[in-house]
Amino acid sequence: MKGDAIDSKRAMALYDQGLTDKAIAIRMGRSQTTISGWRGRHGLPPNKNKAHAKYIPPLVQDAIDAKKLGLSYGQYKAKQYEAKQAKKKGRKKS
Repeated sequence: MKGDAIDSKRAMALYDQGLTDKAIAIRMGRSQTTISGWRGRHGLPPNKNKAHAKYIPPLVQDAIDAKKLGLSYGQYKAKQYEAKQAKKKGRKKS
């Protein structure tokens, strides 16, 4: 996955919710190291693991992220699918 761009809008939205690098990584399907590097490049301090942090199920989080990007849930999921397919095609060329 090295070299793949991070969806900065989504990562920032998750960061702004107070999620840790690990939680953001899980939600975005990336490694914790990748998220930590992204955060560092943007000059952001790590969020602390808060016991009171509210859990939002992934399906609900996707709907929230879609709304923040001005997309319907279906459009958002279609874009995720297209990105995943494009990534697979890129791997097959190797």
